[in-house]
Amino acid sequence: MKEKFLLFILLLILFSIPVQAQNRNNVMRVESWETVTIDRSPRHIDSLIVKGTLIVRDRRNINISVGNIIIDGGTLQIGTPENPFRNKIAIYFNSLEDFPAANRHRIIVKNNGTLSLHGISGEKTTWTQLKNDLAYDSNTLQFKNITNWQRDDEIVITSVNDNFKNEKVKLLSAFNGDAVSKTTFQQAHAVKTLNFKEKINISPFVGLLTHTIKIGVHPNLIPNQINTQILIEDTAGNVTLSGVNFENIGTSRNTAPAIKWTGSKRNNYLKNSSFYQLKSDAVVLDQTSVLISNNVFFSNNGTVISCSMSGNGTNNQIINNLIIYNDYNNDSNESGIKTMNPFQTIRGNQIIGPRFSSGISYLLPRNKKNALWDEDSDKFRLEGNLIYNQSSLKSSNTGIIIEKFSHNQPWEIKNNTIVNYAKGVNIDTDEIRLNQFKSYNNTTGIISGSIHLSNAEILNPDKRLSVQSKAIDLNKISELKPVISGVTIDGYEIGINIEGNLAPSNSFKEIIFGEVKKKLNISKIDVMSYLKVADNSFSTKDNEIASGEAIIVPENSFLYYDGCTLIDPVNKIYSCDFDEYGILSISTGKGINRLLENHPNNFKSFSLKKRALDINVIDTTNKKDFFIPQNDEYALSFESDGDSFFDIGIEWTSKLQSTTVISFPYPYDKVFGLRPFGGLILPSESIQALKNANEISFFIDRSRKEVFVKLFNRQNHDKIIIYADVHQNNDETPYTINKKKKTIAFAYPLQKGTFTTLKVKDINGNTIKTLVEGVQRKKSVEASFNIDQLNLKRELRFFELTIGDKIYRGPLYAN
Repeated sequence: MKEKFLLFILLLILFSIPVQAQNRNNVMRVESWETVTIDRSPRHIDSLIVKGTLIVRDRRNINISVGNIIIDGGTLQIGTPENPFRNKIAIYFNSLEDFPAANRHRIIVKNNGTLSLHGISGEKTTWTQLKNDLAYDSNTLQFKNITNWQRDDEIVITSVNDNFKNEKVKLLSAFNGDAVSKTTFQQAHAVKTLNFKEKINISPFVGLLTHTIKIGVHPNLIPNQINTQILIEDTAGNVTLSGVNFENIGTSRNTAPAIKWTGSKRNNYLKNSSFYQLKSDAVVLDQTSVLISNNVFFSNNGTVISCSMSGNGTNNQIINNLIIYNDYNNDSNESGIKTMNPFQTIRGNQIIGPRFSSGISYLLPRNKKNALWDEDSDKFRLEGNLIYNQSSLKSSNTGIIIEKFSHNQPWEIKNNTIVNYAKGVNIDTDEIRLNQFKSYNNTTGIISGSIHLSNAEILNPDKRLSVQSKAIDLNKISELKPVISGVTIDGYEIGINIEGNLAPSNSFKEIIFGEVKKKLNISKIDVMSYLKVADNSFSTKDNEIASGEAIIVPENSFLYYDGCTLIDPVNKIYSCDFDEYGILSISTGKGINRLLENHPNNFKSFSLKKRALDINVIDTTNKKDFFIPQNDEYALSFESDGDSFFDIGIEWTSKLQSTTVISFPYPYDKVFGLRPFGGLILPSESIQALKNANEISFFIDRSRKEVFVKLFNRQNHDKIIIYADVHQNNDETPYTINKKKKTIAFAYPLQKGTFTTLKVKDINGNTIKTLVEGVQRKKSVEASFNIDQLNLKRELRFFELTIGDKIYRGPLYAN
């Protein structure tokens, strides 16, 4: 009997040892030529090194106690997508004192190694929502479809009330379908559905934590005393993970993430799994393109999913994950999802809890602050996410953050919902299209500068926000370029707040205001900035804005005129008819050798002033297009970039027969008014005659060395060029005019036998008449022509005299 017992013990020990024998240091090696199978629990392995193929067969429940697992070019396979592991298997990290700290308590995949872990996943619902409130006296829960949840499965149920009590509970019986008795749960759980005036119902979420594969710390150890990690190196091969429960892994003080994934093959993924009580960031991706889908993250520390931490790696797909935190940390800089490369798909995720500093954040890498992020805009996808802060302690947290990425292609953010944050969306970059956005109970709904916002709801139904609450806050440092339409705003102290200069491309229309104390607040706005509105969105009960295009300005604006309508008496904000404005364009040239049309940007400084008001616009840029009220008088002053100005071009674009009068200093004697094609404009005899004229004209005040120009539109725009006959080489004009005979005669000394040409040209440089061409036998060049032949009284012409290698140019005029 004793012999049989000893034989039984010996066989038991043999069956407990894997096929590959272990050495005294408990190191198990699967060499590159080997395929090894395990179908039962081995004794503790300090280090499992896989260079060949190691397969765990699905015959019974198995526990594997290890110090580390190194998949070095080999394959570790537990189940397949087609045949998932149906029994329970646990991989527990245990003590590993004799090995280097860098390799302790790790699963490392490198050198084209393959990690394939597949528990039951696709057959079971990973997460869903309750259909009804769960009260203490309720006997039945209504779910939105549950499949194959089993007795003793652990689940998490979220709360949507202020105590944010998200609980893990155990099922006492299996069930499918959409209705179950509350007695199925290990304990009662009281939550409520959050209802915002029937606009949105946020029902409690329910997530599955139990899976047939589990990776964690050995039950005999205290989790906080052991650091664990899964490291997928950039040399790794295929890594596919599904139906896995990761529990109590990671590093204390968040020194390293639970899963660090650096580089990947195509079609790698992590899906239908759960992460519970991790000690650090859950998943950190870099230089990858992987799928992270349909997972449940509950009660973890650190940021949950981080993408492209070096700024490299695109097309990661983070889809339909349920992310739940269970405690509040006001000082945390953690995010639910964070990426440092914008070209990812982040879609359909539910981020619930009080802990996050930001729900989803797009952060600019320090080493790429000057980079241009201009890949195909379809690679940027942020849509269908719910970000919900359960705590009433909002502090400075933000639902979505997008830092200032430089890009030219528009990026679309679509159908996201943010609830109960200090800032709903904080966007610092241009060319963002925010569509179908829902903001509920956020102190500030949107902070941006150049956003295109459409089909949005920004509501505070509970009316519990601070007196500083703002639905839309446009306050970025750069020029503001908002385009806003189809927006409903309710329950805010301020509807739209504007601090900064608005670009002319801004637009506001189809804005519905509910209970809002102040629809519009304007401060720190430039005197030339304005809101452009296409309807009566900003009308008040006592001050109606007529339908059609209008601009909104404060009283101290350069754009205010006497016909504007007061819409905010307290803050003196006015609505003004858009048709009462025009665009004034200023350009300069430097004489006949430097034509006006080729030199539009010669100002060093520039000032435009309303003559009747002490309002001045100073501009030090080269763009000289000004949107100003018509039928008014303005004074220009300017400084050149070093040379004198010889011609000033003034163009006026507005509705028919609108006028404006412009004056500016002009110190030259021989002054002409020209049309762009060279036609002469006759001057007015007095300033009063100029103001009474029903056509474009100018007046020269020689005593003050000032020119007055009146622009009068007959075809939506008109232009005048004020030109001075100034020769930079100080040569005398080489011709004389005989007004009685209507002739112009040229006489210019030269050396006998010199090749000479004398041509008459139009303003564009085209030759109209050649007067002299060839070798001159005399000591002067002489020629004459009739004034009427070249229409000099109506158009400006130029002469071009070439004597050897010297060229002389100048205007021809007969007035």
